[in-house]
Amino acid sequence: RQWRFVRLVHRAESLSDNELTVDFPRLKEVMQIRRLISIKSSSSIAAPVVWGFFRPILLLPPDFCRFYSRSQMRWILLHELAHIRRFDTMAATLQKIMQIFFFFHPVIWLTNWIIDQQREYACDDMALMSCGASRMECGKGFLALVQRMNDASMIPPNATTLGLIKYHTQIRRRMMRMLDIERKLHGKLSFKSLSFVMIMAVIAFTLGGEKENDLSAQEASNVIESDETKSESGLSNGSEIDNNSLSFRKISSDFGGLSASHISWDGRYMTGTDWDNGNLVLRDISTGRNIYLTQDGSWGEPRKFVWYSAISPGNQQIAYGWYSGNQQDLCLIGIDGSNPRVLINGQDEKIGEFEIMEWSPDGENILVRGSRNERTDQNFLAWISSTDGSIQILHEFGEQTPGNVFHSPDGRFIAYDFPKDNEPVNRDIYILDVEKK
Repeated sequence: RQWRFVRLVHRAESLSDNELTVDFPRLKEVMQIRRLISIKSSSSIAAPVVWGFFRPILLLPPDFCRFYSRSQMRWILLHELAHIRRFDTMAATLQKIMQIFFFFHPVIWLTNWIIDQQREYACDDMALMSCGASRMECGKGFLALVQRMNDASMIPPNATTLGLIKYHTQIRRRMMRMLDIERKLHGKLSFKSLSFVMIMAVIAFTLGGEKENDLSAQEASNVIESDETKSESGLSNGSEIDNNSLSFRKISSDFGGLSASHISWDGRYMTGTDWDNGNLVLRDISTGRNIYLTQDGSWGEPRKFVWYSAISPGNQQIAYGWYSGNQQDLCLIGIDGSNPRVLINGQDEKIGEFEIMEWSPDGENILVRGSRNERTDQNFLAWISSTDGSIQILHEFGEQTPGNVFHSPDGRFIAYDFPKDNEPVNRDIYILDVEKK
């Protein structure tokens, strides 16, 4: 298999930076990469692949520039460049060598499993920090890659590709991490750290400690999940801590992908997506009870799931994005599950790609962040009438997209952060007066 892939790389057609519809040299600069990177195209792969150590090759499928939006392409390429910056192909090769020599020891297999998972997490975060696109847009690019990976049978074990995903649990976990805007991004897991983990695994094998032999992949997963969901205050579910007039209460550690806009205006409810099945969930914060408001979610083909959601003032309705295959609808449903309806049908192409931010304080409009044309990335903020689905564009941005977006309590102003001088990491805060629109 290894030899077949080497032959495929040599036979692949070379591409120039100009043949990509994104500024590849600029992406290299953002990732602080000075090494020469060869770009090639092959019809034998379905997702981007990085191959080689010191003079890496980035292998792309022929329809890469046609299949993804420019924002999605930037994130995918930045993910692959993160692998190059971190010398992940070398780390993957060392992992395989260690696994060959110590194939009989479970600690080696467990360590490799942890490293592979943390490597993808780190590259996901590095790409998110540098891309400048919304998390939703990056997540859609990730899912589009997943859908095509069934044909990517030529990828060797020491190449790195964003789409090496075998199980729904891996898809769900990475999607939850990408969509959780409250989670801090970390891209600092270095090659030295990976090497240290490998050395420690060998030491553990040499010493022959019995505790290591008792570890299982499930236990390792629990360690990772508990580390990711642990709050800074160290609270367990339902516990509280008071510091004078300031009170903290941890609501849950298993209701992922939440942001402030998913919490009702009175603080009673929260909404989110159950990433086991893709359905919309309403949680009563006081009781911890979950209510499923949709039943058609699926990770089969076509994938059907809820993107972002928001509860109206007065807790009457929930607006949510329903993603089915390549179509996204804007839907409304009563908080008790009554009167479900489609406000905007994705087939009408009235709004293109969108992300629900929150309701206006008067409950008349739904604030969305979207892209009118996914190929040219004409990003904008808009109000969508909750009555008839009419669209009012509030502001247009071009290729870059705003990050957090919130109404003022009286609904007159909208605050948002936006990249400064096309630098995704540095962001300024802007105030938009909607009465002057």
